Amino acid sequence: MGAFYPFSRDHSEINSIRQELYIWESVAASARKVLGLRYRLLPYFYTLMYEAHTKGTPIARPLFFSFPEDVTTYEINSQFLLGKGVLVSPVLQSGATTVDAYFPKGTWFDLFNVSNSVNAETGKCVTLDAPADHINVHVGEGNILALQGEAMTTGAARKTAFELVVVISGSGNTYGEVYLDDGDTLDIAGEKYQWTLVSFYGAIHNNSVVITSKVTNGRFAVDQRWIIDKVTFLGIPKHKKFNGTDLSGKVLNIVNGTSSVTKAVVNRSSEFVSVQVSKLSLLLGEEFKLEIEIK
Repeated sequence: MGAFYPFSRDHSEINSIRQELYIWESVAASARKVLGLRYRLLPYFYTLMYEAHTKGTPIARPLFFSFPEDVTTYEINSQFLLGKGVLVSPVLQSGATTVDAYFPKGTWFDLFNVSNSVNAETGKCVTLDAPADHINVHVGEGNILALQGEAMTTGAARKTAFELVVVISGSGNTYGEVYLDDGDTLDIAGEKYQWTLVSFYGAIHNNSVVITSKVTNGRFAVDQRWIIDKVTFLGIPKHKKFNGTDLSGKVLNIVNGTSSVTKAVVNRSSEFVSVQVSKLSLLLGEEFKLEIEIK
């Protein structure tokens, strides 16, 4: 659970009993798994810190913060949200191998295995498997996450290519953003301070799934040569029709005005269609439009 706290570290001192994560094989395996996801989520954490600084909104939030219309969330204190989009459902009882988790209205995808999803039409409680090496972390529909690759340090992770996870909303538009700076400069109000903010918008239009970006101060990100290598679309209803074309039939024609697409993978193994487009090389500091046409 601590891997998904805003501030996460193993803290000890010279006279304490050894407790480094690598001492125990089982602990090391669990740590590699959960801290691996945390490092991929670092751009999301950093963006939430920017949001907390500019708007005062908390990074880790109770469920009712994002779902105030759902009165069931008011008394839930065993789960928490990171921002509005990522739901963490930890095991809090020693020895338990399942956890009862509440999912507010919408479709939620397992970030460790996106082929697993929970569909809550009005909000519901679900018993989830939770073996000793696993914690349940889900992303909800309507959200776009900017992820980066795993690495041994935050500096090395920032040099990896970015991935967008676009969770299509069944009832409206899909949104996300990523804030980037040099990670060191303290004078964020200074005239020479360098940063980039990218907003992402996803929607279903006619017979296409579309994602576009809007960039503020893009020069900084362009100079760093940060790129989006892969975009994964989740939550496209398998039996939704686009201009009379059933999605359980053929997908796809990729339209992208800024880069050639060399690989696209379509997965229909669940009730949703997921599409993964890779080798894009989209510069984070430049605006783009990526469209998947349903054929």
